[in-house]
Amino acid sequence: MAQTRRTFLAATAALLATRFARAQPTKAQVGVLSLFTPEVDAHLRKAFENRMTALGWIEGQTITYTFRYANNQPARLPELASELFESPVSVIFAGGSLPTQALKKAGGKTPVVFAVVSQPVELGLIESLARPGGTMTGIANLSAVAMVGKRLELLKEAVAGMTHVGILGNKHRLFDAFVAAQAEAAKSLGLSTTVYQVNSAPEIEAAFASMMTAKIQAGLVGLGQLLWKERKLIGALSKQHAIPLIAGSEKYAEAGCLIAYAPSYVAQVERAAEIIDKILRGARPADIPVELPDRFTLVVSATAARALGVTIPQSILLRADQVIE
Repeated sequence: MAQTRRTFLAATAALLATRFARAQPTKAQVGVLSLFTPEVDAHLRKAFENRMTALGWIEGQTITYTFRYANNQPARLPELASELFESPVSVIFAGGSLPTQALKKAGGKTPVVFAVVSQPVELGLIESLARPGGTMTGIANLSAVAMVGKRLELLKEAVAGMTHVGILGNKHRLFDAFVAAQAEAAKSLGLSTTVYQVNSAPEIEAAFASMMTAKIQAGLVGLGQLLWKERKLIGALSKQHAIPLIAGSEKYAEAGCLIAYAPSYVAQVERAAEIIDKILRGARPADIPVELPDRFTLVVSATAARALGVTIPQSILLRADQVIE
């Protein structure tokens, strides 16, 4: 009887140990490729690492990270992508279209999880959303083309009596589609729009001067890396010319735009961490469907509103995820 009991206890202990071992993550290395600087990416890096920690991946214990930042220099991305593929990382996380495309072109075999990437099928990154195939999967962002209607609707709600909107855009692969989408959305909202294609900082300044001459009442910041790079200039010109603006990222609101509305980048990064967790535990990226955003962020700058003399309606303030004071 005693021998049977000892055998039973030993078997039970072994079973529990096996289950516990299976539940615990093994040590792994994750690479991260970003177009931006550590400072710009700090809040997204924190969200990513916090979610990985919640999933059991403790930095220095069960996981280490290798970060590569291009510091706003797209030309550096191919070299950094190759460095990550040559390093002993198990998975690479890429934030944005350009880093993801650089990893695709580098042709490495390490699994890649992306976030904030518009139209990954059209870019040739994956075969389909449902079955991405290959080594890439992640979160497909909704592009400025898809978001333009909602942004115009919010701008019309925020700026009383607005009828004429200036649209800023930098030449981009989606530029023509964006122009067509904004025209259709404006028509449905009873608005007229003028599109300003800008390719340099002086052209952005000239566009605002033209908006003043045309008596444009508000503006929408559209596509292009140039606009992101010059967001502080755009915010300053908005204040200087008293033209309220709506844009995508909350970084535009921090730079002086009145409103920012976009899929939540934090939510996408957190979901990407969950997908990475699956891959580290044995899942194949080819079998993990690419997801679409399900959370959106509305940011209002009360500071910009005061500078512009705009009273933000309570209907918007009550829905805002963040109000910048």
